[in-house]
Amino acid sequence: MIVRKGGIRGFSSGYEATGNRRQDRRTVAGASGNLMRAPRCPRQRGQKVVATSARRARTMRRMMNTCDRRKRSVASLPSHAVAALGIGACFYEPQIPKSIWVIGAACSVIPDLDVIGFRFGIRYGDFWGHRGFMHSLVFAALVALVIVAFGFRHGVTGMHPVSMWLYFFLATASHGLLDAMTDGGLGVAFFAPFNNQRYFLPWTPIRVSPIGVGRFFGARGLAVLQSEFLWIWLPTILLAVSIILLRKPSAGAKVEPISC
Repeated sequence: MIVRKGGIRGFSSGYEATGNRRQDRRTVAGASGNLMRAPRCPRQRGQKVVATSARRARTMRRMMNTCDRRKRSVASLPSHAVAALGIGACFYEPQIPKSIWVIGAACSVIPDLDVIGFRFGIRYGDFWGHRGFMHSLVFAALVALVIVAFGFRHGVTGMHPVSMWLYFFLATASHGLLDAMTDGGLGVAFFAPFNNQRYFLPWTPIRVSPIGVGRFFGARGLAVLQSEFLWIWLPTILLAVSIILLRKPSAGAKVEPISC
């Protein structure tokens, strides 16, 4: 049950310039968890610089964009793919083409394409921002519908189109669920476009991973991998093994042929 509304830990995206530059700098610096120093207006020797409202607004936007860049975070992409393969174990039949599982793994990482929006000035907390609409349940349903409708309208051997839609939906939706279990960043807009409020799950044991391969190496990356192995990889492996054991017929059981 989702009970906790999410915002960046120690940060809110709703600050506006108050007109007092010193107060604005303290507000943003404190809100960002002291990760940045607010830029100071340049002063020429012997000249007092008076900032206009437009200049203050631009300064605040630069501050907030800096916060956004430093707070971008996710669960790592390989772990999302592993979770999708674990979900696939629930639908597995030997005759199903392996391409279905590959597409499911791809579905699990599609939501993070929203990070491209940072390049175009889209803010973290916006509708199209990171962990926004593309992490919602509606988006997951649409992705699954498009794939089935245009790629597998008649299903595949061993898998009905409805089962295929359900698998692709769960694989895509699992991304937002795992992000809502991380300990950083913004929450997830599960109910967009109807509600852009961000949510975390009540339990957030997964260490948040920084966006970008370069930031992943080092002590923090190792801690993230350990956390994800414990809370994502290991449960997924146990789920898959359990399903295999449950489906495996007992040694003494006879399999009778089915006759029409």
